[in-house]
Amino acid sequence: ASPALVPALVDRDHLIEANSLMRMSQSLALATGPGLGGALVELFTAPLAIIFDCASYLVSVVILAFTRIKEPRRGGEEHQEPHFKQIGEGLKTLFGSRYLRPMLAVTGVGNFANGMWNAIFVLYFIRVLHISAGYIGLPLVVFGIVNIPVAVVAPLVTRRFGVGRSMISSAIVGHLPMLLIPFLSHGWAAIVLLILPYAVAGLFSPVFNVAWQ
Repeated sequence: ASPALVPALVDRDHLIEANSLMRMSQSLALATGPGLGGALVELFTAPLAIIFDCASYLVSVVILAFTRIKEPRRGGEEHQEPHFKQIGEGLKTLFGSRYLRPMLAVTGVGNFANGMWNAIFVLYFIRVLHISAGYIGLPLVVFGIVNIPVAVVAPLVTRRFGVGRSMISSAIVGHLPMLLIPFLSHGWAAIVLLILPYAVAGLFSPVFNVAWQ
C-alpha cells in the first residue's frame, strides 16, 4: 500500500524523487537485514530471530500511527459512494487502461514468482547447495548495496529514456541472470555465483520500481 500513499504526502512534481527515496530506504533494509538475520539465526536460533523481526514491525506501527495523511474528497462531495462501488470503479479503470493493465500483469507475475522463490530458497541453499545459514543473506546484502546508488540515479534514467522504455528494459535484463540459479554447484562456488544474478537484479530493479510507482 505504500506506493499509493506517497502521492498523498508529496506534490506530483516531486513524486519521482519521493519514490526514489522510498526505494533507497528499502535498499538500506536489504543491505543490512538479511546479513543481520543470518547472524541472529546462527547466534540465537531461528525462533528468537523471528521475535526480533516482530519487534521491528512494532516500530513501523508506531511510526505509521504518527503519520498524518489528508486525502481530499473527490469533487468536494459531501457523501461518498459505497465502498465496494469505489473498489469496482478502481478495478474497471485498472483493467481498462492500456498502460495499467500490462503493468499489473508484470508486477503480478513477478510478485507471484518472487513469493514462490522466497518460500523455498532457504531450503534450497541449505539442503541442496549446502550453504551455511550465516551466508544465506549475503546475496541479498549485495542486492541491497547495489540498489542504493542506483536508486539515487533512477529518476535521471527514467527522465532520460522515458518511463515505458525504462520499465521494459529493466524488467527483462534485470531478471535474466536469475535463471542461472538452478544450475549452481555446491559450496563456496555457489555463494560466489549467487552474487552475480542478485547484483544484476539490484542494478535494474530500482529503475523499474521508481518508474512503475
